[in-house]
Amino acid sequence: KPEHLVMDNGYIYISDAANNCIRRIAPDGTVLTVIGSTTGAGGDNTDTEQQGTTALFSGPTGLAIDASNPLDTHLYIADTGNNKILDANITGNPQESEITVIKIAGSKSSGYADDANGSLSHFYQPHGLEVIGSTLYVADTLNNVVRDINITSGTAHNVGTFIDFSQISSDSLPIDLTSTSNGTNLLVLLKGSNKVYDVPINNVIGAVEI
Repeated sequence: KPEHLVMDNGYIYISDAANNCIRRIAPDGTVLTVIGSTTGAGGDNTDTEQQGTTALFSGPTGLAIDASNPLDTHLYIADTGNNKILDANITGNPQESEITVIKIAGSKSSGYADDANGSLSHFYQPHGLEVIGSTLYVADTLNNVVRDINITSGTAHNVGTFIDFSQISSDSLPIDLTSTSNGTNLLVLLKGSNKVYDVPINNVIGAVEI
């Protein structure tokens, strides 16, 4: 069950949620499991650093990539079933790369905690991700909010606490997001109401349906 994909230097990374892994398609079409289970088994062991296919997920979905340094790429993963946000550090040439997976925020227990870092910053089935500079934005789906994470510290906050997606519609859940080309706004896709909202990142005016 492929959920999301991103591209880096001709390689496509796909979150294969039902198989609890991240697959990579090379420019020649070769498909390889590079992160997570090679057997489809789910699990949760990323509170400690893991290497590539030793990392265990539970239904990974959202992906975002920071490829500003081609030999030190960061692939961010929403480990949806485990309520965690992970950083897969891909070093070296993709064909010969080493991949180290660490948790940057969240914990196995679902919930909500704002202005907290690491395991104290609870999420509830996070999905879509977007990275802008040193900030990672997260569609915290079942909490009905969009969060931002300082990648360096792992501290999570609400993006624009003026936005309460549950007030837009009782079944409106933020499921995916992307940024505008200038990086000033987020476009947030709401599951249920089938709407897209334009959310200013640093403007308290609020979200606008588009």
